[in-house]
Amino acid sequence: EEEYIHKFVQANKLTNYVRLHDGIFVMSDQECKKLKFGKVEFTLRECIKPKIEKEIISFYQVLSNGKVKTSQSMYANFLEQEKFIRIQTPHDDKIQLLKDTNNVVEFFNHKTDMVAFLDSQINDVNSSIIRDTIARDNTNVLYQSYHLIKEVKLEYYRDSKHGFGLPFQNGFFFFNDIDELKIQKKDYSEVNGFFTPHGIQKREFNYTDEKGMFEFFIERISTGMRDPGEDRSDVDAFMSMLGYLCTSYKTFTECPGIVLTDEGANDETRNGGRGKTMIGMAIKEVTKVMWKGGNEFVGSYIHNFADLNESYRVYVLDDVPASFNFNDLYTNITGGINIQPKGTMGRMIDFKDSPKFLITSNWLFRYDENDASTNRRFVEYKIKPYYNLTYTPKTEFGCTFFEDWDQEEWCRFYSFIFRCVHLYLVHGLQRVQYDKTEDNYRAVFGSDARESEISRIMEILIYPTKMERRENRPIYSFSVSEFLKIYNDYENPLRSEKMFHSKNTKKMIDVYLQHYSGPRYEYELKHRRWIHIEAPGDTCKVSGDTSVTDGVTDNLWLND
Repeated sequence: EEEYIHKFVQANKLTNYVRLHDGIFVMSDQECKKLKFGKVEFTLRECIKPKIEKEIISFYQVLSNGKVKTSQSMYANFLEQEKFIRIQTPHDDKIQLLKDTNNVVEFFNHKTDMVAFLDSQINDVNSSIIRDTIARDNTNVLYQSYHLIKEVKLEYYRDSKHGFGLPFQNGFFFFNDIDELKIQKKDYSEVNGFFTPHGIQKREFNYTDEKGMFEFFIERISTGMRDPGEDRSDVDAFMSMLGYLCTSYKTFTECPGIVLTDEGANDETRNGGRGKTMIGMAIKEVTKVMWKGGNEFVGSYIHNFADLNESYRVYVLDDVPASFNFNDLYTNITGGINIQPKGTMGRMIDFKDSPKFLITSNWLFRYDENDASTNRRFVEYKIKPYYNLTYTPKTEFGCTFFEDWDQEEWCRFYSFIFRCVHLYLVHGLQRVQYDKTEDNYRAVFGSDARESEISRIMEILIYPTKMERRENRPIYSFSVSEFLKIYNDYENPLRSEKMFHSKNTKKMIDVYLQHYSGPRYEYELKHRRWIHIEAPGDTCKVSGDTSVTDGVTDNLWLND
């Protein structure tokens, strides 16, 4: 073809032409007389200009005198054609450009990368003069053109109380009816809201009912058994917890922090390796997570949330210490979050845009049944001792979760997440009922010395050596000051340890009495004393008094 086209050009003395494959394009007034060259014969065909479906806009124009024309509007129109968006954020008064791809927010570095991008879009033989023009325009004309680009408010996609969706490479998969789990797919042009860049957008998805490794993992850490059998209440509770954390839907009526602990933990030894962190890593594969080590969060530090923004969906505090003060998170869990970056003005993330909280700990999570604020703001899930440091999920399944999975396993994982979210939206966050009495006791009396000392003092208070007013009966009331008087006795060698003082003694006595199997006591706030509670039908004899039944009255108190 090349040989005969060259002969054709030479024979007809063509100077202005375009070769395309096996043909020659010339102007309509060009006369070509020589058409046959041996076995090859050229024929004349009419060239019909194709219909222009969409006019291509250029950011430059080469004039007849060789000069290049550009302007602010020409640049702006071209960039809009290439799907550039100018993002509006209420707390940032600066130019932010987004080159939109599947609604993913990937900011374009216009100061350093725009000239190179425009250079790649030049469609002209003599490009050097155009390149020079772009470079000169960068500091002034180009920057001014950005203000002409259509402005769009940055609002991230949010799930609803009826629906949930995830952005995959092959489309946006979702369900929008909680009555039936029906997974559908739609194009990103139909989705309202942006997505933060995430690894999920590089994975293809197809829904499956087949169980995957992570679903088996949840069954085993929630029940402690390889096969949970028919009683799946604990499994469903853990699934609802996962669904709660994975959906961006939030409501004031149910927005607690999730606390993951180890069943049988105490405040002396750490029993890790059961899978708490694995749950946080799973959430990280679904949505954007802010991950902090337990010691990185200090309640009194004003800049705790300096690096947080509206794109984060879950805030993970991994492996918090035994001394972690959960009260520091009260306001952040149920309200907005006050952001205080260093050196700039602070701002507020509204409740609907703030992340949910996941806290993991190898230590006991203390529980006070009378503390409604804490009970409302935190929900605990205990990991059963199925896995440990020697028998891990990798030991059982033969691969490292998330790193070694193939396409099929990822589909099983995300399908399970869809089922978890559906369960949560239908039934709400399901709690596992734990008897926290023993936990509270171990949390307070993790030290054998402290437990032994409080037992010694309580024996003196409840069963005094000298019973002047009653025979073989427990004391009928005592106070914190009486307890501390015994503890701080000059001859007590443990008084210098400061185990008990005015700020912690009442709570410790409450926990001790709740765990103690002896005579029952109740704290009376009016007199700030613990009062012995008589069981119905009990009768006690006190010198000079008649019998007293079903309760204790003021004349039964022993005073020094």
